[in-house]
Amino acid sequence: MNLEKRIEELGLEVVIGIETHVQLNTKTKLFCSCSNEESTTPNENICAICTGQMGTLPELNKSAVEKSVILGQGFASTLTPTVSWDRKHYQYPDLPKNFQLTQLDNPIIDKGEVKCFRDDGTSFAVELHHAHLEEDAGKLVHTDKYSLVDYNRCGTPLVEVVTEPCIHQIGDAEIYAKYVQKIARFLGVSDANMEKGQMRSDISVSVRKKGTQDLNPRTEIKNLNSFAFITKGLIEVVTKQVNHFAELGTPSPDQVTAQWDEEAQAVKVLRSKEDAADYRFSREPDIPWLDISELIDTLKVDTSLLPSKVEEMLIIGGVRPQDAKFFSADRKRSEVVVGFNEGIDDIKAVATVLMNNVKLEEYDAIQSFEPYQALLQKFTTNVIPVN
Repeated sequence: MNLEKRIEELGLEVVIGIETHVQLNTKTKLFCSCSNEESTTPNENICAICTGQMGTLPELNKSAVEKSVILGQGFASTLTPTVSWDRKHYQYPDLPKNFQLTQLDNPIIDKGEVKCFRDDGTSFAVELHHAHLEEDAGKLVHTDKYSLVDYNRCGTPLVEVVTEPCIHQIGDAEIYAKYVQKIARFLGVSDANMEKGQMRSDISVSVRKKGTQDLNPRTEIKNLNSFAFITKGLIEVVTKQVNHFAELGTPSPDQVTAQWDEEAQAVKVLRSKEDAADYRFSREPDIPWLDISELIDTLKVDTSLLPSKVEEMLIIGGVRPQDAKFFSADRKRSEVVVGFNEGIDDIKAVATVLMNNVKLEEYDAIQSFEPYQALLQKFTTNVIPVN
């Protein structure tokens, strides 16, 4: 039986929350001057600060704060005028200080919303709880006999975007993650390349009786670096949780942290899920409170061509949702289709002409709309037939 149909027949509802880590494309790391560039040589871009040596002090990267403010505007968020940092304690080999510098009480981005469109043209909105600026951990490389640590990534700036537990369809989780990637790229704050680890998602999922507000024990799948893995992992976990509900009439009592095993193509349980108290959060004494109110007032971003806004314009204008996603997937394509439509006001005709006559690699060469405007007007009014 189809999983979605079975969920409906059992009177259940899936509850999904997502934490997405977006690596900012600053030149240097968050609290030191080490390069933030990718390196194939292990432990090349490290120093005494990002490796947690005694007696060192962090120095905040201004560019990371600016890019966080820009990203917050893309999420239509409230930006916190005075922010602070906290220590999140856990002992793991890839975290040399045994704590991570993050934001618990005063995150830089508060609330917000990401509007998304499905392939059938229907839309949904994902509410954000907050997004905070923090440093990344290092990278563990495992073999059959031992594990190695590469600290190159340690200390790189991340914005962790945290949703409310408001997603109720498995497929919507993958769609939402794609929009976070498109927004980050559109705003120029991150390349968000998942294969390079520049964007990763932790997915928390549970199942409840429809109509209730219960937040039952959940499974968190960590560090998903592929859109396909998000959906595959959710299908496996939700199937197990639904089977438990069908058999015993109660939610699964196990609250666990898991990971996606790419080789086995299956979810692998790692440990019981931690609570916030397990991390022993404490205020960071070496970074003073930061007033960014002036930065918020002066750093304004044009969000009129954000992916969801371009798609909405195209879909309302009669363009197929799949074709609308083609234009919204790249900032240049969005600028071209909207720019050509000015003065013509027939977005469907403009999109059709562009798709039929402009190759993908040719969009970047379009620097001005005026030389083509009159010709495009003839195309859209069928004075010149479109092949």
